[in-house]
Amino acid sequence: MADPLVVDNGDRLTGIIDRKKVSIVAGGGRGIGKEVAQQLSILDHKVVVLDFPEPSDLGVYKSGSILSSEYSAFGVDLRDAKATAICAQEINAQYGPIDTLSITVGAIDGGRNFLELSDTEIVEAVTNNLTAVHNCITAFVPYLTTDPWSNPFSRSIVALTSVASIKALRGLASYSAAKGGLRSYLMVAAVELSDIEIRLNIVAPGSTRGAMLDASSDLYGLSSSDEFATHHLSKRIIEADEVAQAILSLHQNPSMVASELVIDGGMVRS
Repeated sequence: MADPLVVDNGDRLTGIIDRKKVSIVAGGGRGIGKEVAQQLSILDHKVVVLDFPEPSDLGVYKSGSILSSEYSAFGVDLRDAKATAICAQEINAQYGPIDTLSITVGAIDGGRNFLELSDTEIVEAVTNNLTAVHNCITAFVPYLTTDPWSNPFSRSIVALTSVASIKALRGLASYSAAKGGLRSYLMVAAVELSDIEIRLNIVAPGSTRGAMLDASSDLYGLSSSDEFATHHLSKRIIEADEVAQAILSLHQNPSMVASELVIDGGMVRS
């Protein structure tokens, strides 16, 4: 797909046909990802949502409506590198070059002392939270495009980690190991992607309202996920749209390269 430009004498722009930015949101069917998709849509981006196929069909690429998404949606298991690569290729064929990639995927497990964990559980946590992100980045990087003016670092990736990658949380050894590994992986990726003028930044949310936090409250045997607010200096739960705003701010600010925003209501310092 050619860039939407009219060029005079081979190098001077005389007109630009408007092209909506194409923004991929991995994990965009629910939670923080859904909020990111909505906010990008308000900015008039062409939003393409990736999320887990439903009903579950592991390792098999499916195209079509998932999770009643109002945006173009693709069901793909990001833990499957081949399926993810096929998905990225098809999205590029349908929508052209990609401008931003937001990665909000992950799965929590825990609630037990680390001595009780099996090696299988640790590997599974890494696969769900790190391998899936790696597959997503490597599949979509070839299709990220510079803007029509060829400004450097106009292409942007933002990925979620967790305060569990920074702060020791009881009962979450495998999850924390996976998120800590993901954080280090993303920092290296950010440095190496800068060589090809792609920006990668990180957002580390604290206890954020939604299904993930509800699952966490079940792990700890709490009566309500609101009880997590006691661990925030702000004394309240983070809202998904607040994390989404941080993700968008990183996409929009070209000076943010290899940065990390911690959106946790002061949880790390509590």
